[in-house]
Amino acid sequence: MDIAMHEMPLMLFTTLAPIGAGAFITLFIAFMRGAFDEAQLKRLDRLTIVPILFAAVGLGCSFAHLANPGNAFNVMATIGTTPLANEILWFGVFFVLAVVYWIVALAGGLKSKGVRLLFSGVVALAGAVSVIFMGLAYFIPAIPVWNGPGTVLQMLGAWLFGGVILGMVLCSLVSKGSPDSNGDEITSKVLMLLGAVVLIAGTVMVFVAGANAVSPVINTAANAASLMTAYIISIAVAVVGAVCGFLGKGKNRTVLFTCALVLAIIAIFLARLVFYGMQIGIGL
Repeated sequence: MDIAMHEMPLMLFTTLAPIGAGAFITLFIAFMRGAFDEAQLKRLDRLTIVPILFAAVGLGCSFAHLANPGNAFNVMATIGTTPLANEILWFGVFFVLAVVYWIVALAGGLKSKGVRLLFSGVVALAGAVSVIFMGLAYFIPAIPVWNGPGTVLQMLGAWLFGGVILGMVLCSLVSKGSPDSNGDEITSKVLMLLGAVVLIAGTVMVFVAGANAVSPVINTAANAASLMTAYIISIAVAVVGAVCGFLGKGKNRTVLFTCALVLAIIAIFLARLVFYGMQIGIGL
């Protein structure tokens, strides 16, 4: 567990950044179905700063892991040759696109539904690519436990589960007081449930791989017990959060969506705690 705590900046980055990126999926879906009038769109554009802040805080945490922020320039010099540099590159592309989208939206440049739909779709796609590279960055030969599908699945699960719920919270805030029809949010809810399943599946894969590895790290009683606790709580909280999100409807859906978001953040953070606690490698 001490190993996982040492990776706290990266735990926060891989918790918050995918959530910020995933929120644009919900926005894209909402724009596609034409769910808002002009006044609601203006409010939603202002609230789009929230997922951007999630991404910005996460990015700041990742720089903290470099010990010296100046080392970021050394990482960028290796773009195209190292997984870490590719991760930062693609997340940077997403972040810049998201900020530009927000500025253009606030300036009134997205009045055309087609333009708004296209731009939000590009941002959502860039977020998906960045999250995939975020997972691929951990395919490290020296840590065999991470070299499996569970590593990428955890990232994609966090992106869909937490991100879609964040988007659902924002959309419900701008239409607060207006009951949604039965089909209004069903696509987002299905994606949210899929995200919870993918997150849990990825966490199970990583935990099982680590538990089966022959290493003194996992075999110490204290470490094994703490990781097992985080593992079980992560899955339980993810299930409860998914249920809260799915049940949210009508005028009070914002409350349930917000509860689901808080639970999703906790579940993702604990899943990442388990992941980093499984640093069982050749050199460890």
